[in-house]
Amino acid sequence: KLLEMLENVKYNKLNIESKRLQNIIKMICFRAETSFAKLLSEHYNKSIINSHADIIPDYNNNNLVVRLYSQATPRMNDAIQKVCKLLNDTKIKYPGTQLAMVYEIAT
Repeated sequence: KLLEMLENVKYNKLNIESKRLQNIIKMICFRAETSFAKLLSEHYNKSIINSHADIIPDYNNNNLVVRLYSQATPRMNDAIQKVCKLLNDTKIKYPGTQLAMVYEIAT
């Protein structure tokens, strides 16, 4: 079937501009991931990342609340609180919705 296609519509290779754009997007994603990991490394511990949470949609206020369970020590709770503040400051919307992600610690 590929041989039957007209020469002007055949897919031969990515043009240079498309390839450059893809590489730029990959670099941006890598830098964002690295920055976020660095940001979290100041405040997190493995147990924080693996802890349980409730996800509660609040359609009245257009929020998606992520309520993290309290940890075993005040130090861990302080770290979670700092991460929650950083994430809340970004005002991220849950993909495909108008719900703002709101992070908090269960009391």
